[in-house]
Amino acid sequence: MTVKKVISIILILAIAINIASCANVKSPEWREHLDLGKKYLLDGDYENAIIEFKKAIEIDPKGIRAYIFLAIAYAKIGDYDSAVETLEICGERTGNEFIKTKAKDFRNQLNEEPDDDLDDKLENDGDKEYSADDFKWILDDDGVLTISGSGDMPYYDLLKDDVPWKEKRASITKIVVKDGITSIGDCSFMFCDSLNEVELSDSITNIGEYAFASCGNLSSITMPKSVVIIEKSAFSNCKALTDITIPDSVIDIEDESFILCTNLTVVKISENVTRIGKMAFSGCDNLTIYSPSGSYAEQYAKENDIPFVAE
Repeated sequence: MTVKKVISIILILAIAINIASCANVKSPEWREHLDLGKKYLLDGDYENAIIEFKKAIEIDPKGIRAYIFLAIAYAKIGDYDSAVETLEICGERTGNEFIKTKAKDFRNQLNEEPDDDLDDKLENDGDKEYSADDFKWILDDDGVLTISGSGDMPYYDLLKDDVPWKEKRASITKIVVKDGITSIGDCSFMFCDSLNEVELSDSITNIGEYAFASCGNLSSITMPKSVVIIEKSAFSNCKALTDITIPDSVIDIEDESFILCTNLTVVKISENVTRIGKMAFSGCDNLTIYSPSGSYAEQYAKENDIPFVAE
C-alpha cells in the first residue's frame, strides 16, 4: 500500500462533499469556523485548521463537510489514525453510508502496514522528478494554460498539492497540451473550477490519477486516439460532463475513473477495452453505456446494473 493509495480514500471524500447532505442552512458561526479552517488548510497551517473544523463540528455534529475537511487536515500531517477515526465518527453520527464504506476501506488499508513504512514511503514519494524534457507551462491573460515538452508530465503529490500553477487555478479556463507530452501527470489539473475546454495532443498515451478531478465546469473533453489507459479517478466529480467517447486505443479504464460525474448520461466504449475498474461510474445514476454487443463493456454494464445499448 502506497501513501497515494491511503490518501486517495480521503481525496474521494473531499471531492464528494459537493453532493454530501448539506441542504440545511448552517448557522453563520458554523460557516465562519468552516471557512477559516479551509483558509488555514490551503495555507498549510494544519494545526489551526484542525482547531477550526473541530469548532464547526461542536456547533453542528451532523455537518459532513467539517468532518471531511478535518480528516484531510489530519492526513496532511500524517496522522492517518485520527483521519480515519474522524470519518468513522462522521459515518456514525450522520448515517451516511458512502462515508461509512470509505471509512471502513481506509481502516482496512491503514492496517495493512506499519506507520514507519508509511513515513518512509511518504518521504520517497517526495523524491519524484520530472520525466519530460524541457517541460514548460505558461498561463496567458485569457486563462489558457499551455503545457509543452517531450515525455511524461510531472506526477504531482496528493498530499503536497504541488502543481506549479496552484495559485492560479481559479483563472484557468482552457488547457492545451502540446505534441511531445506523452502522459498527463497525477493530480495535474484537479480543482480547476473554471476549466471548460481541454485540447490534448495525439502523443498522449496515459491520463494520470486525479488528473482532471473536480473540474466542475468541464462539460466535454475529446480524448486523443493515442490514449491507452485512463487511470484512477482521472475525471472524478466532473459534474458538468454529459457524454464521453472512449477512443479505440483505450484498453483500461481504472477504478473510479468517472465516479460522481452526476450528469454523465452517455459513455461510448469500444470493444478494445478489456478492463473497467471498480466504481468507475459510481454515482452516474442516469448513465447509459454504448458499446458493441459481446464486448467487455456490455458485461460490465450488466454486472453493475447500468443500462446498455449495443452499437
